Amino acid sequence: MADSLISLVEMCCRDLGLVITDLNVDAVVTAKTVYTVNGLQDYIPDDKAAEDAFVYVKLATPEWRRLISYGYPTNNNVTVSRDFTGNVNTNDKFDLFFILNPDEVKRSVNEALSELFREERILVTLDSAHTLYDITTANPWLLTKGQVQRVGFIYTNPSEVNAVEEYAAPAYRWQETGDALSIVLGSLPADCTNTKLVITARRYYAILAADTNTTTCPLPLIRAAAKKAIMQELWHRMDGGKAKQMFGMEMAITEKDLSAARVTWRQNIVLRDPSMEEVYRGPEVPVDQGEWDW
Repeated sequence: MADSLISLVEMCCRDLGLVITDLNVDAVVTAKTVYTVNGLQDYIPDDKAAEDAFVYVKLATPEWRRLISYGYPTNNNVTVSRDFTGNVNTNDKFDLFFILNPDEVKRSVNEALSELFREERILVTLDSAHTLYDITTANPWLLTKGQVQRVGFIYTNPSEVNAVEEYAAPAYRWQETGDALSIVLGSLPADCTNTKLVITARRYYAILAADTNTTTCPLPLIRAAAKKAIMQELWHRMDGGKAKQMFGMEMAITEKDLSAARVTWRQNIVLRDPSMEEVYRGPEVPVDQGEWDW
């Protein structure tokens, strides 16, 4: 199931007590700046508690403004810092964010998302006349050899049903030119017709530019990673002692959840590049070995 940017933002902020979602506009008092929101009194029976919160209206083009006053208990009117560009009408919905504005939360979610990846396999058709193969053109997400986890060959025996053999490539090296990645094979398989080059690499999740953009990153993984990123932003915004008092326990729980999710979705793999460029790092071997006795 794919999750949208706004659903991740709301979910993580609800977990941290940083948002009230889907409040209803009951009346427009002054177009684009003052609105009656009766449901807010059920959450905030205090005119000061909502000051400097952020009103995020779910219009066709979503907008947010800082809340500068809340009329409770005289009335349930909220006033924002400046006009909305679009018209906010009766029965429109909005979210009320605390401490961090919506753009800051979205940025935190995207920062977390961009550090997560899935394992993807690329099959490359071989040509007996060539050892150099461009990888990035057909796979624009693969930009550096640091993303590569394994390189091998997969051979399908044409004379046997379901006879497939996969083995590591004995030698190769990478060519990186700008954002383009190519591989140079040290040798080719004997049967290039029935053998393909197989590259397993980390495909990092794309950031989400709009509220409705979605990601297929597993929810437990991105939820924990995004909450950690949001709390790190809170640490920068708030006094360290106050942030620790308010969110210290939640940070500890979130880091535990994130560690478990990273194991489940293979985020802790240590990459090793067994290519022709690799430098020997074993024990020192004496040059003079003497004569062998058999």
